[in-house]
Amino acid sequence: NERKEILALNRYRYDELVQITNKALTFREQVVNTMQQLSSTRSTSSTLIEHYIKDCQSIGDSLQVNVQRITEDIRTMFSACNRSVGQALVISTNIGQQIHTLNEKVRAVLSLAFQNFHTIFEELNNVHNHFQTELERELKTLIEALVVDIKNDA
Repeated sequence: NERKEILALNRYRYDELVQITNKALTFREQVVNTMQQLSSTRSTSSTLIEHYIKDCQSIGDSLQVNVQRITEDIRTMFSACNRSVGQALVISTNIGQQIHTLNEKVRAVLSLAFQNFHTIFEELNNVHNHFQTELERELKTLIEALVVDIKNDA
């Protein structure tokens, strides 16, 4: 009888051991799957951030080149009007300051790239919109001044 009890107890312990082992294997498999998913997500996120940073740099470079072209065009256009030269230089300086501000903001935004990807995109969009608005305002002022000067010269 005692032997049967020991065998039953051993059988019960064996069954418990099998259940615990199965749970451990299932848990291990879940951990491995989770680690693989994390690795894949991290790799994808890293690649996206790298592409985003390159795109931001390209946009910044393109903006700077375009603003330089616009600045040169404005300087050329207003060099014919004597009274507008001073104003064109002031506006050109303002544009230069805007470029400098834009560059500083882009650098700041890029330094945050690894902290908050979505916030960076929104900030760059706001900076771009603000810069575009400022540039349009400055160009409108220049054009209005040119019209006044041309009317006065005529």
